[in-house]
Amino acid sequence: MDSKLRDSFRETGELVTELSVKASEAQARGLSRRSFVSSALLATGAAVLGSSVAADAAVRPVLRSALVPTTTTSKCSCTPTTIFSIAATAELLATTMYYRALALPTDLPDVNSIANRNYFQAALTEEYLHYELLTSLGGKALATQFFFPTGMFTNETTFFNTLDALETAFIAAYLAAAREFSGAVSSVITKPNPVVIGAAVQIAAVEGEHRVLGRVAAGVNPPNNRYLESGEFQCVEDAADALHPFLAGGAGFSGPFHVPSKSEVNSAAQPYGFSFFPPEPVA
Repeated sequence: MDSKLRDSFRETGELVTELSVKASEAQARGLSRRSFVSSALLATGAAVLGSSVAADAAVRPVLRSALVPTTTTSKCSCTPTTIFSIAATAELLATTMYYRALALPTDLPDVNSIANRNYFQAALTEEYLHYELLTSLGGKALATQFFFPTGMFTNETTFFNTLDALETAFIAAYLAAAREFSGAVSSVITKPNPVVIGAAVQIAAVEGEHRVLGRVAAGVNPPNNRYLESGEFQCVEDAADALHPFLAGGAGFSGPFHVPSKSEVNSAAQPYGFSFFPPEPVA
């Protein structure tokens, strides 16, 4: 992987770090972290994703308008079903991303090399299994198609930057879900749910593996560059804002790309399809 891509990764990491620092500063000034992150993620989306997308302030995020109730409290407002539904939608987005990448071996050679392809085949299966777990808990994905930054599946810089940004957002969303299910930060969930907290942390850990293995495939050194995962979302609905352009498209995005079927996922992932993974207990 050339130096330009490594520089691009460094710039992406710096932006995520800067966003987290600014959010903390805003919180100290009395501005809620949720309000800051909701606006800042959209405003900096083009740079973080390495694309030319511009935030459309006139359009409310699809997931938030569909799922999140209006509230005057400063606490998180999602119901458990809302959290599972946002997460299920994110998992289908990830499934679509990995499936499309594996379908274009000549356009994304570092994804589909002998050394790396198994990483992404396993990730594809894992994301779909996450989706099935979340739907078993009552979640319902709100999209069957997604949009991606233009050039996502023909330009490795765009692909790896987007993978890094999305997996970072997924990790932060699951950490936010764990906090909400603790009962400490939610206006709706008032009693801790240890089983769901455990599941959220288990999934977040696997998403962290995806982020690092993406950086391995991109040749970034070191690929494991964090001692704590990013936690820039206080509430899961903040992640819904970040997902908005992937559901709605717009300037700098192309699509739609349809979600693959379960059989298509299994076929593209072989030999690391569903039969490769034994049932895992939820903590």
